[in-house]
Amino acid sequence: MGVSLGGITIQVTDLEVSREFYKTIPGVVEEVFIPGRISILRMGQARLGLLQTGSHRGFHLELESANLDALFETLKMSGIPITGAPKMRPHGERTFVVADPDGYSLEFEEVDGLPSES
Repeated sequence: MGVSLGGITIQVTDLEVSREFYKTIPGVVEEVFIPGRISILRMGQARLGLLQTGSHRGFHLELESANLDALFETLKMSGIPITGAPKMRPHGERTFVVADPDGYSLEFEEVDGLPSES
């Protein structure tokens, strides 16, 4: 049930401008693009999400787990406020979200091939 950092999503004002900027970095490959909404870029072993939100600036951490349901139950039992049960997102990731004490979102996502214990 271990976790690893899978990537970071940043909130951007103009998705097209931001994705073109990041795609100029050598080795960056776009894996998902939903016009007007999100671009997910692969940077080595991690992902960078560009989420179009307008003027708001912020980010959330993405943490990968091989067993999302077990992790969800563990965090729920510990009393951590969770926004909802794991669900499939439009861009193909199954996730759930919690907030840290400062209000930053931690998005836990299920990834095949990760060790189930760390």
